[in-house]
Amino acid sequence: MRIFSIVTKTAIVLILHFYSVKGIGQIKTPIKAGLLFEQISLPHLTNYKDHLGLGFTLGTEFHCAGKKSTEYKQTIDIYYFYHSHYSSSLVLSSQFDFRLKARKFLFDVKIGPGYMLFSNYSPGYKLVNGGYEKMSSLQNKLVGTGSIAISYVKGAVKPYLSYSLMVETPFINSSSSVLPHQLVELGLYYTLSFKKK
Repeated sequence: MRIFSIVTKTAIVLILHFYSVKGIGQIKTPIKAGLLFEQISLPHLTNYKDHLGLGFTLGTEFHCAGKKSTEYKQTIDIYYFYHSHYSSSLVLSSQFDFRLKARKFLFDVKIGPGYMLFSNYSPGYKLVNGGYEKMSSLQNKLVGTGSIAISYVKGAVKPYLSYSLMVETPFINSSSSVLPHQLVELGLYYTLSFKKK
């Protein structure tokens, strides 16, 4: 249950961030929450590529610059997904977001780096002084994510659908140093508004 504890602590930090935005000058803060469907995309992993991982995502975005029809944003996102017989992963990511606005529809193209805490359910062993020692199930990885998304603005609520390609590294250096994932998100943003003092 260690991974659940890490997810809980990370979510608390993100929530505290949401309520401290007045201190950094952003008066309106969108909060993202959604369902996450994940699939491993490496062809030779036949045992896993057809299995969907399930999870959730939380996040926010910051306005950087923009005009009437375009906007530049910076996002902070948490992803958590698991495969019941394989692994679970917690990802903290930040992406640069180019947004095209067409009336109430928004089209986003995003790219950025992140960090993954990977928990492997299968035991691993390493050779130590002529014998084998059990390795930690937790592994640190770097990720890169590219996303496209569409959303619809309706007051303070903004439903969205997003598709992402995420690449993690290191994976298995002997066969492939990277492991691609496909992610589909379905959720909504809700904009919190704070009054200026």
